[in-house]
Amino acid sequence: MAIGDALGGLTVFLPLPRIKATFGPEGILDLPEPALFTDDTQMSIAIAEALIKAGDQDLEVIMFAVREEFIRWRHSPENNRSPGVACLEGVDNMERGLHWTLEG
Repeated sequence: MAIGDALGGLTVFLPLPRIKATFGPEGILDLPEPALFTDDTQMSIAIAEALIKAGDQDLEVIMFAVREEFIRWRHSPENNRSPGVACLEGVDNMERGLHWTLEG
């Protein structure tokens, strides 16, 4: 997943004609150097960590673990891959004890 994310990070938000003009008709064939993943991979790792920590528990325990991992990620120095405003506001809401979808 992180490799696909690193490949896609080069083309995110670009229209197909621009991708073909930049990378050729076949698209990206090799990993860039350095091959950097995005906040999507970082958040997926946070979900995986939460599931590992929660173990075989009910949904409430799992969601608490997800909340804690997202908050940890939000304040981590590794959170440097340009997460979007909605993502950051959602985690900030969770940290304040609000539902993540509320507009703040």
